[in-house]
Amino acid sequence: MTFTYDDDGASFTTRDELRRKIGDTISARPLYTDEELDNVLSSNGGEVLTAAAACCRELAAAATRGAISGSLPGLSISKANLPDTYLRMAAAFELEAASPLKSTPTEISVMDSASEQLAVSIDDRFQVESEDFTPNA
Repeated sequence: MTFTYDDDGASFTTRDELRRKIGDTISARPLYTDEELDNVLSSNGGEVLTAAAACCRELAAAATRGAISGSLPGLSISKANLPDTYLRMAAAFELEAASPLKSTPTEISVMDSASEQLAVSIDDRFQVESEDFTPNA
C-alpha cells in the first residue's frame, strides 16, 4: 500500500490528477492508496473525472459514519456537512465529464513584436496562463 503524488508536473500522472481533483494530496493523511486509485481509474476507463466522481461518492458514504457535530462555549465543531460536500463534488465532476465543452488542453505559441515568445495555455476551464512574457514598457 503506497501513496505517491507528484505536483511539479515533470511526471504528473492521471493518478496525480485524480488525487488533486479529490483533494488527496497530503501523504500524512491519505484518503486512498495508489493501488486503490489505480483500480478506480481502471474501473472508469481511465477517465479522471468519472473516477473522481466515484471516489467522492465513496468518500461521502464513509463520511456519513463520522458525521458529527458538537459545541462548547465559544467553540463549535461540525463534520455533519462533509457527506453533502463530497456528493456535490461528485455531481460537479459528473457534469464536467458530460460537458460537450470538455477538451484537451491546447498550447499556442506566438511571437510578439519584440521577438519574445508568449506561451498561452488554455485548459478546459478556459484559464489563461502566460510564461516568459514581459510586457513592453
